[in-house]
Amino acid sequence: MRAAIFIILLCRALAESDGMDEIWIRPASDKTVPIGSDYSLSCHYVTEVISQVKWVSPDNVEMTHNPPKVLIEKEAGLQILTLNKITEQDTGMYHCQGFSNSANNTVRKSRVISAYEPVRIVNTPSVQIFEIGTTATVLCSAKGRPEPTIIWLDGTDKIETNLNEKFSMEESSSNLIIKNISKAEERNFTCKARELGQGQNKKKEIQVFVYVPPVIQNFEKALTTTEGATTVLICDATGDPVPTYSWYKGDGSVLDESTFILDGTALELSVSSDMNEKSFACVARNAIGTDVASVLLTVNVRPTFSVSSGDKVREKGQAILRCIAEGDPLPEVYFYRDDIMLQASDPMVTDMNSTVDYNTTFGSGVWSTIRIVTYNGNEAIVNFTYTTYQDNGKYECRATNVAGIELANVFLDVEYAPKSTLLNNVWSCEGTLATLECQFAANPPANLSWGRYSTVEGKDEMDITNFNKYYITDTPDGIFISKVGDILTLTIDTDIVPDPWGSYYCLARNTIGSNNASAVLNKAEAPDAPIGIQISDIGTRKATVSFTALQPLVDNNYFTIRLTPASPNASDVTQNIGPQMSEYTFQDLEQNMKYTVIVEAVNCEDTSPPSEVKDFKTEPIETPESVEIISGDSSENHDKYLVQWKTRGLGGGEVSKIIVIVEQLTETIDSQNRTKVREILLKPGDQEFENESVVIENLVPSSKYEISVILYNEVGSAKAKRMFNTAMEFGNYTMPTPGNLTDDLTTDLTFEPQTQTTVSNTTQVSLGGFAGWKILLIILVLLILVVLIDVICCFTRSWGVTMWIYARTCGESNKHNVEDAEEGAAQFSQPEADAEEINLGAVGVVEENQPIANEAEPIANGEPAIGKLAPIDEQTPLRNDNDGPDSALTPSGNGKAEVPQEPDEEKVEKTKSPEEEKLVKTEENGEKA
Repeated sequence: MRAAIFIILLCRALAESDGMDEIWIRPASDKTVPIGSDYSLSCHYVTEVISQVKWVSPDNVEMTHNPPKVLIEKEAGLQILTLNKITEQDTGMYHCQGFSNSANNTVRKSRVISAYEPVRIVNTPSVQIFEIGTTATVLCSAKGRPEPTIIWLDGTDKIETNLNEKFSMEESSSNLIIKNISKAEERNFTCKARELGQGQNKKKEIQVFVYVPPVIQNFEKALTTTEGATTVLICDATGDPVPTYSWYKGDGSVLDESTFILDGTALELSVSSDMNEKSFACVARNAIGTDVASVLLTVNVRPTFSVSSGDKVREKGQAILRCIAEGDPLPEVYFYRDDIMLQASDPMVTDMNSTVDYNTTFGSGVWSTIRIVTYNGNEAIVNFTYTTYQDNGKYECRATNVAGIELANVFLDVEYAPKSTLLNNVWSCEGTLATLECQFAANPPANLSWGRYSTVEGKDEMDITNFNKYYITDTPDGIFISKVGDILTLTIDTDIVPDPWGSYYCLARNTIGSNNASAVLNKAEAPDAPIGIQISDIGTRKATVSFTALQPLVDNNYFTIRLTPASPNASDVTQNIGPQMSEYTFQDLEQNMKYTVIVEAVNCEDTSPPSEVKDFKTEPIETPESVEIISGDSSENHDKYLVQWKTRGLGGGEVSKIIVIVEQLTETIDSQNRTKVREILLKPGDQEFENESVVIENLVPSSKYEISVILYNEVGSAKAKRMFNTAMEFGNYTMPTPGNLTDDLTTDLTFEPQTQTTVSNTTQVSLGGFAGWKILLIILVLLILVVLIDVICCFTRSWGVTMWIYARTCGESNKHNVEDAEEGAAQFSQPEADAEEINLGAVGVVEENQPIANEAEPIANGEPAIGKLAPIDEQTPLRNDNDGPDSALTPSGNGKAEVPQEPDEEKVEKTKSPEEEKLVKTEENGEKA
């Protein structure tokens, strides 16, 4: 049975894959598609065999072409079913069905379409804030079909909420619970939603902020001050984020923020009597909480006004202003207007027919007194015998004593008819909206209305009856009237109003009188070409173009400035500017480029002819003149160096970058090595770039460096160099060295025995390592001790340290060599020996440019090595002409080293007396000679 089923399924699969069926569907497998997407199935069939082909829905209903949801395309042997914007209801098995003529029955092929909703994270804020010490619920939710699961990540690590005492997840949701949250949990967490069926993953990073509520500290509870003094109340609060501050009066009203200082942490008060025994409160707030602290303020007495009276009068009438103040001591009271004190017994005058001139002097004849000012201690009076509309307004009384100043405003209300005014004429284009404005000075404010001049037949006069048409509530077509403040605006649609051009009439009326003024609406014409083209402030990449416009401007007027470069590879530069502008500064021009300038005026009617042509040329950019390193300092830090520089002329360009290169210098006897240890790129906007300084860090103490500063502009660069030494470090103490030394920091160690023989080799030791000086110091002390001991032993004719080491190393087999060494030491100590003839054998003389050996080695005659030794080669003899044949290898005439014969032991034993030893040495020297 199983084999039969397998064979049937296999045949079906082969038929579908190889196209052997009479009808088949592509794609060849079922499909899962996201909700909202479009999907197509194509049904292929053999037209000679299959007929009556149709698509059948999952409900077994024939599907028809029904745009936009269902589209069915039919071709010969092919029908394509397209489902647009698939929903969850579209899930099911779709059938392509036809009638097989060969089998004489209905055949169908089917495909399953499964709709799923992509996973998405919703209702999850990117920033979530919690109060420290609380149990925080970090929100995250996700949607999708099938429903996704949520896990939480801390960085890249999964949070095991079931095993963690600090973290857990809500049972009813996927929110993350953080118990007793602290600053340690203030970081980013990741909410990850996943649906394994479709392999979907969505994640969102959430910033968790842990805030600390504010707490006000050290706040004064009570304060006594003198009225008129400036008192500062300090409010200091802790909290995270940093709290903001606000101040309130004792009655709860908010104080003006202009009295806040020090970012609101302090309240600056100009104390007045109405603050006496009043309290003030400081409120510190941040995003998580609030704290409040209050202070009780006691204030001394200062002046107050018992009378401050103004007056109301019609123009040309009489009026009186009066102020009386109380205080301790009794204050003096003065009148001010526009912050200028009114002088006593200095009457203002007029000729009754002109407006008041406040700068006039006392005249004669036709002049009459209109204002008398009287000051009497704590009382001040202004008596107007004749008022004008210019007297209308606010006056200020100032009462002053030692405790402070008190102010009071009094008003003189002078009623007057609308005063004459001039209205602005307007130019407008046909088919646009034109605006006329009407404003009159009047008290009380005037009622304004617009009218229009019209000619009465046979007479040239106004038609007053037209005013009835021009109120706000009743206007003809194309006329719009609006009022803002005391300005009445008339808007005219020139496309609707017949013959809109001409004079318009504005009438102002109040209870005192009336007045009128007119304005002309002109039809705009094509503008004239601007004149007076000027080019100024020319630089390498900028220039300023200015001009003068001729015709009065309309609302939509503007100007076009065009710069044409001489190079065909460069593009024109065009700028449009508004009607109120008459110049413009162009930036980012080509350097060293000739430009041609023209200016045109444009309005709604037409464009003006081009202006006169002006030429100019931008300045060329040159290579920067120089950059100079002006200072450097490493005296306080053995591993840091501060370098500062200054540019000397940028060649008209801009610095594009600065490169600072640091190289470490190390020297040997015959060469100097450079190693680049830093390369710092500075760009505009970097702090070091703007400050023209940089700190080089992580340098090696007591080392030599060379620093280069290279400055670049658009066409070239400039370079400066300086050498410096870092300081030598001794434990916690740093030995300062000059910051701009040009010599190597080296130690010359010359070893000289206390005889007439001088060792000429000099060892240079570089202190390049961090602890190199310590090792060097130990070696130096040991070498000095060895040399000192050996010198003393030479004088006492005893073995020195190096002789002892040699003897221990070579053993009894070289006993004769040890004896020779003793004899050599004794000879070395003779004062009559010639310094130039006696040589130290192994020490030798270091020839110029001769490399020094890395290690000291004993030589054949058993004498110790001192310092560092020259290597043994054909060019370095180990003995001079006075040495015996058995001392060391001696170069022969053919360039090869000869091996001298060792003396017989018996011969050495027979030379007992000094005379015999001297005879043996003489014979040996003779043989060598």
